[in-house]
Amino acid sequence: MQITTARLVLRPFRLGDRRANAEIFADSDVRRFSLGILGAQAANERVERSISEYKRLGYGMLAVEDKRDGTFIGTLGLTGLGPSLRDAIPSRPELQIAWQLAKRVWGKGLATEGAQAVLEYAFHVLRKPDVVAITAQINMPSRRVMEKIGMVHQPTEDFLHPEMPSGHRLRPHVLYRVARC
Repeated sequence: MQITTARLVLRPFRLGDRRANAEIFADSDVRRFSLGILGAQAANERVERSISEYKRLGYGMLAVEDKRDGTFIGTLGLTGLGPSLRDAIPSRPELQIAWQLAKRVWGKGLATEGAQAVLEYAFHVLRKPDVVAITAQINMPSRRVMEKIGMVHQPTEDFLHPEMPSGHRLRPHVLYRVARC
């Protein structure tokens, strides 16, 4: 699976992506809506999990390259939700879209461009009936991307993230959904 847009190439991860991916996960600005930065080992485990998931399911989180120069700029794709996370969400969704791009490419519409292409793939190739996205309630940049790609906030599906400490400002999470037309 490779998805090409006007400015991006979204492709399966390669082990060679680990260093550039680890640099993004080590950026405190990029990770400000998460429980903190990740060290190289934890970031590398995510790459390996993405490779495994892609081989097993035929989809997963994808490496994002700038089409102009082939530079690795982040991750974007489809992934399942772990059991504790699914149990925390009333509708127990199966599939989510997620992204994390390097700070240097923020504000250029790249997350929106890539996410729209991934949704088209989910609906037209994988024939998925719907896709959700979740984020911390206070993560307005990601919420704006969700709205731009046609996702709608589902207030009855909002939840407290089970992996966030009680009382943490990031624990309240929102869920957005879009269905195949």
